Amino acid sequence: MSERRWPSSLMATRAAERLTAHDHPYPVEHLDYAGVGHSIFLPSLPTSVTIQVHPVNGVLNDLGGSPPEIAHADADAWRRVVRFLGESLRPT
Repeated sequence: MSERRWPSSLMATRAAERLTAHDHPYPVEHLDYAGVGHSIFLPSLPTSVTIQVHPVNGVLNDLGGSPPEIAHADADAWRRVVRFLGESLRPT
């Protein structure tokens, strides 16, 4: 039995919209990758595993997405995270 995931992209879109509507003082960037499914990980991890057993409840989870699209999203998102941290964590 497969468990369906909550709409993470939609919820992230709504969170970004809410931050903007309330004049959040820091940059907000929502990344949305077509064909990726639920999870984006580190670029060095395998992208061919899209179904996994939850370690706590034992439910079979289908994360969705295609391996090439997941690999692209992993690499692109990681570059953006590193850039963000480099820009945001500079000493003042």
